[in-house]
Amino acid sequence: MGLSVAGMRASRRCLLTRKLANPPYVSKDIKMSRSQKAQSNPNWRVGLCMRKGYCTVFTPLHSRADSHGYVLEHILIAEKALGKSLPPNAIIHHADEQQGRIDPNGLVICPNDAYHILLHQRSRALNACGNAEWRKCGICKQYDAPNNVHIDTFGHVRHPHCMKMQSAARRKKNALANKLPLG
Repeated sequence: MGLSVAGMRASRRCLLTRKLANPPYVSKDIKMSRSQKAQSNPNWRVGLCMRKGYCTVFTPLHSRADSHGYVLEHILIAEKALGKSLPPNAIIHHADEQQGRIDPNGLVICPNDAYHILLHQRSRALNACGNAEWRKCGICKQYDAPNNVHIDTFGHVRHPHCMKMQSAARRKKNALANKLPLG
């Protein structure tokens, strides 16, 4: 809110800090101005806005609306296709992986983030080697069939021969570090 003092606009806090809020410094007819919201604002753009590369729509009563009342457009499209609101942990995956462009046929409703990550992993493998089932070795960065790689309990994917070479190099490095005098 702004206050008008002798034709000049200033915030209430500014006036109070300058001790101008007491008479005779402030005229009796203080004009309070309110910020215009939504459709009454002259800068209103039909409720559409871009945030972080995604198109948002002004829907203040929606359950997934942000603090300004905007909801991501792809969420509204997915809810319309589903016929109900999305579950709380659901994530929308763009099959073409382009944020700004929304193809309603290219949206996938993922039940959780783990499934969404899996879709990205499989699409990277498909684009890189032509097979979505193949996995990428964390050491040599080459894709290979799942039966040719070792996947540990943490989900790390490595070729057995790459693991042997890495542990041999680590042993050699530790042996050299132990032989060198310190200082």
